[in-house]
Amino acid sequence: MFVTLMLGIILAVFTYLTCQVVLGAVIENYYLSDHERKERMDHYVKDLQSYVTQNGLTGTDNKEFAEWAENNRYLYLMVYKDDQLLFDSGAYDEPAVPPSDESGEGDAEGTPDTEGEGSLGSGITVRFPTREELIKYAEENDVHLINTADEKVLMVSMADFTEYLYYDITNIVSIVAAVVLLFVVMMLHFHGVTSRITKLASDVSRVAEGDTEYKVELSGSDEIAALSQSVDAMRTSILENIEKERIAMNANAELITAMSHDIRTPLTVLLGYLDMMRSQEIDRKAMAEYVGAAEKTALRLKKLSDDLFSYFLLFGSGAAEPHFDKYDARVLFSQMLSEYTLLLREKGYNVELLESFSANGAVIKTDPDMLMRMFENLFSNIFKYADKKDPVSIYITQLNDKVQLKFTNMIAITDEQPETSGIGLKTCYKIAEALGVGFSAGAEGEVYSVAVEFSLDFKEE
Repeated sequence: MFVTLMLGIILAVFTYLTCQVVLGAVIENYYLSDHERKERMDHYVKDLQSYVTQNGLTGTDNKEFAEWAENNRYLYLMVYKDDQLLFDSGAYDEPAVPPSDESGEGDAEGTPDTEGEGSLGSGITVRFPTREELIKYAEENDVHLINTADEKVLMVSMADFTEYLYYDITNIVSIVAAVVLLFVVMMLHFHGVTSRITKLASDVSRVAEGDTEYKVELSGSDEIAALSQSVDAMRTSILENIEKERIAMNANAELITAMSHDIRTPLTVLLGYLDMMRSQEIDRKAMAEYVGAAEKTALRLKKLSDDLFSYFLLFGSGAAEPHFDKYDARVLFSQMLSEYTLLLREKGYNVELLESFSANGAVIKTDPDMLMRMFENLFSNIFKYADKKDPVSIYITQLNDKVQLKFTNMIAITDEQPETSGIGLKTCYKIAEALGVGFSAGAEGEVYSVAVEFSLDFKEE
């Protein structure tokens, strides 16, 4: 808008100056030319002579001369008789009482006071010449002779200042043209602004009606273009949130479906054992076997329900945000891994800890509680699926400004494979996303591996 306003002002000034130059040139080169001045003056003299003849005027009829001068407002008239000033249109004032001199000479009716200032008026944008300036100009011009009714000859001096009227009109026209042009420029600007706002409102309404794929975009670099970009960014953000919500809903639906299957199977087995114990006459040994099998199945159900509860506790709608702090990487990994490596060895697993981490003083920014939950799920899967005949390898490797923890183990092959919903691995992925660490897991042949990658900072010396 500021640029448009400045452009409008520049064009308005240019228009004003153009009108001044063009119209001023017309006045100077045509209206004020010697030929035009002479023709106008000849016309005034002929008109005055005709007026004097038709009305039978004498040199003392100042009132009639004043009437003629009033009809020619932009003409200054002075009438002389033998070098005596009889009438001055700029100082004429009709007397209240007739003069006492009856000879017709001296102070005749309406004889002006040559000492008076008079009043010629003024234009809207220009200053008209003063009486003194007009008297000087009239005296410098040619003197014209007028014959009166009493067969006397009067000398007439005239000063034409009609050009001041046209200069006044020129200024007014120039100002009006400049203002109109500035108004047109600003109206065109506001029309463009209004059109763009209308377009933006239409696009927003279209998106609000459900067409979220419609791109809201306006060209330019002003505030409206910035607003349209913000609106489109909001639309894109809504789409991303919708997509994330859809993915989350699908993931939750798949999880619930898997959990329902995993829960239904042991629950059916448990109900079968209970039904057998209730419907048959069995001895205490068989009863103990049924109770043991039912207890084992119930524990499986409890584990599944605990995993599901832990997952939604961590990542449900009311889940708490992680609380980050800086920890010494070597000390933190040692504390978290030592407990689980000890448990693995007590359970009969062979554990290999391979460390190539030499960055002393390196720190990581994490939430230790959430990181501990990730390790709990990782080692729980190792306890459940790893083959004890082959070693469980844990690698701690520094990669420039990152450190990677990698867990590998052989997958145990048994007649009765444990049922799984994959909720533990899903929980690990969610925790890694919340902590901002890299996480990958998968099987290659009979080898299963999990990698967790952390960014490192370094303590100042």
